[in-house]
Amino acid sequence: MTGDTHSNVLRTLRYDVPASLAVFLVAVPLSLGIAMASGAPLAAGLIAAVVGGV
Repeated sequence: MTGDTHSNVLRTLRYDVPASLAVFLVAVPLSLGIAMASGAPLAAGLIAAVVGGV
């Protein structure tokens, strides 16, 4: 990986990581509510929120 490519990756991650965290935080209550309403374990809702954040 060249220096230029490395800086591009870091620049991209600088914006992608906070966006991923924001999506995760919004998805947690929604995923837990859907899991509870459908009778699925709450752990399944947390896993769905993590997958949505990634």
